[in-house]
Amino acid sequence: ARTPAEAEAELIGMLRGLLALQAEDVEARKVAFRKLCQQHSECESADNAGQLCGDIGWVSRNQVEVPFEQAAFGLRIGDFSDVISTSRGVHIIQRLA
Repeated sequence: ARTPAEAEAELIGMLRGLLALQAEDVEARKVAFRKLCQQHSECESADNAGQLCGDIGWVSRNQVEVPFEQAAFGLRIGDFSDVISTSRGVHIIQRLA
């Protein structure tokens, strides 16, 4: 397992790579993000098979920690969040719907 600082530094590098992909190619960004989740995530959702890797499903307000909620609800479809920290770790969110 990584320290939070190591995980954050790694995620910043991954986010830079994701942001370098063409914004209009939502499907390519989704596939790239899924692959990164499969390869690097230590989250329980990363163990989901196939396309669901890293997908936590629909998120409602007051369902997740405040920093996660603020980041998730501030995104447009296809966008990535900045690296955010919660009590469960550090995260990048991609809004799919």
